[in-house]
Amino acid sequence: MPDGTTINFTASPGGIDPFAATTDGAATVTFTAPTVTVNTSASITASVAGVPGSTTVSITAAPAPAATQTLDSFTDISTAPAVPATVPMANIASTATNGGVALTSTQVTIGGAPTPVLPADVGAIRVLWNAVQVGIVNSPVSLANVNIPLVGAGLGNGTLTYELDLLGTATGMDFDLTVNSVTGNTTDSIPLPAATVNQTAP
Repeated sequence: MPDGTTINFTASPGGIDPFAATTDGAATVTFTAPTVTVNTSASITASVAGVPGSTTVSITAAPAPAATQTLDSFTDISTAPAVPATVPMANIASTATNGGVALTSTQVTIGGAPTPVLPADVGAIRVLWNAVQVGIVNSPVSLANVNIPLVGAGLGNGTLTYELDLLGTATGMDFDLTVNSVTGNTTDSIPLPAATVNQTAP
């Protein structure tokens, strides 16, 4: 093909230089691929003197941004009500990006001083996500390093709320709650462990 021959180009999808002249038998143009969310292909057509020829090129979608779930803050909301009672103890605020990820479990320890509550004084340890219960351990046999599976927490902005069901036998006993960990978060900005103040059931 003689040098200086004009070749016309089209592309779909995407953009391409509309024409170029040959040098040493070849014409060079720049193809600009579109942004795609799934892998696809583009058709590129070159024509000279009304005679077309086509080829396809593959376009690979960029990886989706990583989802994150950050633990932002720990707030002590504990009180000392007359028992039996369900006692809100702590809130953990969490924010998500790109849909967030699931928070799958949490570990807590129930303590107190100088007269800590015993397992027999605790009817349940509850965890809520945006005021909906997502985890519970009934009648814990131990109050140290209690693992609580979570179902339905995370995957968006929200708050984990920790509650204790204290029985009437907890009267005069001391209690606090330490959140040791939350499994599933990608960033712990608190950081855990974090504990509430010591309370005494009247």
